[in-house]
Amino acid sequence: MREAYFETFRPLGMLHPSHSSREAIFSKDQDPVKFQGLGAELNTEDAYRKALHEAHETPQYEILVQHPALRNFVRHLTGWEKEFLLPRTMLRRNVPGAAATVTHYDKIFLRGGSADFLTAWVPIAAINYGTNISQPGDCPLHGGGLAYLSNSPSLGNATETSFSTAAACLPPSERVSAFNTNMAAFGALAQNAAEYAANEGEGRKWLVADYKAGDVVFHDQYMIHCVVRNEDKEGRIRLSTDLRFVEEGGDWDRRWGKAWSVEDRL
Repeated sequence: MREAYFETFRPLGMLHPSHSSREAIFSKDQDPVKFQGLGAELNTEDAYRKALHEAHETPQYEILVQHPALRNFVRHLTGWEKEFLLPRTMLRRNVPGAAATVTHYDKIFLRGGSADFLTAWVPIAAINYGTNISQPGDCPLHGGGLAYLSNSPSLGNATETSFSTAAACLPPSERVSAFNTNMAAFGALAQNAAEYAANEGEGRKWLVADYKAGDVVFHDQYMIHCVVRNEDKEGRIRLSTDLRFVEEGGDWDRRWGKAWSVEDRL
């Protein structure tokens, strides 16, 4: 899966020519801003956007999101009889030196449904199971993984209540938008994660982990999180996917009923 994704972008010069697509070492000759991932300002070149679309349509990616072990665990964790994966999934990469995903909680982007949903964050690797050696898909502390604000679902829920109250007078389509007049750029709660934790977070701590190939992290729709800047010494690009699950039959946000697209502006 990792190799298939980065092969899509190799013709655009993103990868170091001396390394494999599986390793995905960023080319030092390129500007990181040009290759920022979803959640930041995207490159407007047609070839780049075409590659983004194609990456979401590979057979390898479909196998990953339908993996029985993943789907079985979602049911086990939630107690749902049957889960439903929202069709709009998101492949995200974190290029060394590029802007990272800002502080947010996921409900900001899925306000159009009343059902609770569960997010799975999946680092994508090409691995040899049973070894302790760092693999191309591992995401160590400085590799650009997720950071979670401790005990933050209640804060996220309260914040969303405030946003909903402020947006009550807006048209329905604006009310559910992550980018309405009450929201900051990219739907962010803050640009500075440390300041947010100290102030709005009332001293809560940011929690990070040394993610390994094969890990999956599940979080609540109001869990506040952000992405750590990728400072991998080898220049390795982090790749992951965001998957949102609801209980089958639940009222989910129908804007997420199609595969990811640059044009959907969600």
